Amino acid sequence: MKTTVILRNVISPMIAVLLLVLSCKKDDDIIIEEPQQEFPADYLVLKALYDANTGNTLDWDFNDLTMKSWNGVMTSGEKVTKLDLFKKGLKTIPPKIGELNELTLFKADSNAITTLPSDIGKNLRLQELSFIGNGLTVMPTSIGSLTALTAINFQGNNIKTIPIEIGSLENLIDLNLEQNEIVEVPFQIEGLSKLQHLNLSDNQIKAIPSLVNKLVKVEEINLSNNQLLGLPASIGQLQNIKELDLSMNELVIVPVEIGNLTSLENLRLVNNQIGVLPQEVCDLEISGTTIEKDSGTVCGTIYPNYIALYNLLLQNPDNTADWDLSDGTMKSWSGVTLGGEGLVSGLDISGKQFPNMTADLGELTELRTLDISNNGIESLPIEIGQLIHLEECYVNDNKLKQIPDEITNISGALFLSLANNEFAEMPAVIIGMKTIYSLNMEGNQITEIPSTISGMEILNSLVLRNNNIVEVPIELSAIASLSNLDLRENPITEIPAEVCEHEVSGIPITILVDDDTLCADDTPVLANDYEVLKQLYEENPNNDLNWDLADNTMTGWEGVTISSGRVVELDIRYKDINVLPATFGQLDALEILMLTGNDLTTLPTQIEGLTSLKQFIVDDNLIQELPNEIGNLAALEILKVGGNNLEYLPNSISQLANLRQLSSRGAPSFTGKKLLLELPVDLGNLQNLENLNVYGNLLTTLPASFGNLSNLVYCDLAFNKLSSMPDTLGGLTSMNTFILHTNELSSLPSSIGQMSSVELLWLYNNQFTSIPEYVGGMTNLIELTFFRNQLSGPIPASIGNLANLRLFDLGANQLTEADFPQEITNLSALEELYLRENNLTSLPALFENFQSIKLIDASDNNLSATGAIPPEIGNITTLTILSLNINADLEELPEELDGLLNLFTLDLRQTAVTSLPPRICNMRTGGNVNTTIRMDVNVDDICNK
Repeated sequence: MKTTVILRNVISPMIAVLLLVLSCKKDDDIIIEEPQQEFPADYLVLKALYDANTGNTLDWDFNDLTMKSWNGVMTSGEKVTKLDLFKKGLKTIPPKIGELNELTLFKADSNAITTLPSDIGKNLRLQELSFIGNGLTVMPTSIGSLTALTAINFQGNNIKTIPIEIGSLENLIDLNLEQNEIVEVPFQIEGLSKLQHLNLSDNQIKAIPSLVNKLVKVEEINLSNNQLLGLPASIGQLQNIKELDLSMNELVIVPVEIGNLTSLENLRLVNNQIGVLPQEVCDLEISGTTIEKDSGTVCGTIYPNYIALYNLLLQNPDNTADWDLSDGTMKSWSGVTLGGEGLVSGLDISGKQFPNMTADLGELTELRTLDISNNGIESLPIEIGQLIHLEECYVNDNKLKQIPDEITNISGALFLSLANNEFAEMPAVIIGMKTIYSLNMEGNQITEIPSTISGMEILNSLVLRNNNIVEVPIELSAIASLSNLDLRENPITEIPAEVCEHEVSGIPITILVDDDTLCADDTPVLANDYEVLKQLYEENPNNDLNWDLADNTMTGWEGVTISSGRVVELDIRYKDINVLPATFGQLDALEILMLTGNDLTTLPTQIEGLTSLKQFIVDDNLIQELPNEIGNLAALEILKVGGNNLEYLPNSISQLANLRQLSSRGAPSFTGKKLLLELPVDLGNLQNLENLNVYGNLLTTLPASFGNLSNLVYCDLAFNKLSSMPDTLGGLTSMNTFILHTNELSSLPSSIGQMSSVELLWLYNNQFTSIPEYVGGMTNLIELTFFRNQLSGPIPASIGNLANLRLFDLGANQLTEADFPQEITNLSALEELYLRENNLTSLPALFENFQSIKLIDASDNNLSATGAIPPEIGNITTLTILSLNINADLEELPEELDGLLNLFTLDLRQTAVTSLPPRICNMRTGGNVNTTIRMDVNVDDICNK
């Protein structure tokens, strides 16, 4: 019975299955499907990584779909969140890696990976990326998409460039690119606003971008073992930096601005070539900074111009200037001419491979002559406008297409040469300048002379040779001073009769064209000119003239310009000329003579025969006396005799009725040359004189006739020994720029109040004890400087009459807050007020009435602990910079300062301020701008208390 039951239980189901099969149609297929196994998406990504790297040592169990047992893998559910694949024999990362959309950490140190796929930029949640010790040669540009990244470590690879996209990583805190082959750091690094640690050591970096100052949070920078030649001054703005390693580079100098890094704990400078460390940097040791420097490095003063030229050198690493950087005086530097106080007055780096003209050029504020020709320059910095004393500027044979508008700040008569560039037109900014005396735009692509050129009031020489000009505008005839016009090698078919017949002081204009029939030319041909120059050549056997004496047409002679058979221009600067032959005066068609930088000790009296001479430039020679006959050069308009061995100028110079520019700057003291002791007694007879430059001499007085120079526009008398001025200044009715700094003046005559046309008056470094009341009559003043005098007591109320004043420098005096009259707030145009190094205990509340002020510098005063900054200061909504640093007693600020909605910088370094009102803390993110607050301590720590 039991067996029957078992059989029934077994057979019955089988019969049922058989009946079911038989019930199906004959043609039906019977398909038995096995269930499909599904794999997590991230599992497949890592499987692809595994398969792409044969011979790896990952040792993953692929039966574990959760991946929880996989070495180096962290997950959350089915999503991979972290990968740490140290030394796993990896050689490649497949593109599928970009599908790990929850990945926050990816480390693959000590492998053999040579490239990263661009798809890595899809891992948008990545916070940490580390590929130490691989073989990477590039960082993918897609890395810029990983904006959640806080740390990158690519130490020990072969990376050559940093992609500019790195600037998008706004949350990055740590960046380590140590031990690579990086040559350049992109300026886009400025975007790393939260970066705290930057390691670029052991690379091949030669320069750091100036925008490094944008790394406002950085605490540690390691640039050791690179090829750094210098650092940007802006590095001195990194107020939170504690560690700076510059060891094992090629530094010869470091910026003085590093002395501003008061939070710095360690500064490493060993294994460089630094001879002199700026004293300001050395002084950091007083506040606790540890400085490691080479045994041969000493502390001392670095001249500003040295730093500017050094920085310019750094930005042009392929230059051929061959300057001895250990010579801090720059006396041995080829092409550099020094003036008073060792400041650079001349710079000639033509053909020296300086394609990058940087902002440093603008630091050479005493520059008179600049030659940067033949350097491949494509643009000029706007800072060229700071060279307001510039007299000669040569930018020939470059790639310029435009000129910065700031060039209009140059106020004196200017020789400007832009030959052989890529100008398609005459720049409007140049045409609009009324101070250009000579303009050369030969060899460009100019097609038209604009009619507005008639506004160039003092233009004497215009060279437009070798362009594409077809028409000559009649407006050229309206330029009263135009005496030289070179239009050769242009497709010109007609010249207006008015231009051909133009005269200057009765002397016909010289027009050079290919077709002499366009303008009648009665100039006689004199073959004797050849004989004169041949004699010049033969009497100077060691000359560098490079003339072929067999060519008696002289058309191929360097520096010689021929017009209708006559020598009209002779440029023989720096040609080792020792003597001019007596026959030199026979060159009576000569109009321009340039002899700068030779070894002439005398000039022949026969020079009076140069009756057509308009420009005579003989500076930087050894001349001890000018012949009286120089006064017979009736056509002379420009005379430059500076840098010679002169104590006097002959009074006969006063006969040069057409003279517009007179320059006799003193030679640097190290040359041992004599300096001018006085000016000609009848100097005032030069009624057409517009530019007078005699800075750097030993003048103690000026002739009484000085006040008769009614057309004088620019006058530089700086670096002399003047103790008084003649009371005839009221006659200087055209004066625009009056430079009197670094003399021994203690007073000014009342007549200075009649000089209403003056816009710049520089009186710093004198002996004034008070501001002359008469200055209030100079109602067109824009800049007035009394820096480093002995001012004390009330400022005259008349100062309020200077409604156009924009810059007022009263620094380094003995003024107190009580010395400022209510009338000072009438200075409605004032933008910059410098009060540093005075005796202020508080800022006057009346300053709130300034309408345009942008900068107030009250640093290094005696501001008291409390109440020094009145709440009313918060009403100055135009203020952008407020400097209160170096006031040791200052402890508190009023919260009302948060009304300074446009304040960019509040400087509180070296004060006793240890806490800030919340409203001031909020200024860092509020207002129209985010205010930078500079303190000796971490501002975040103070504001987060």
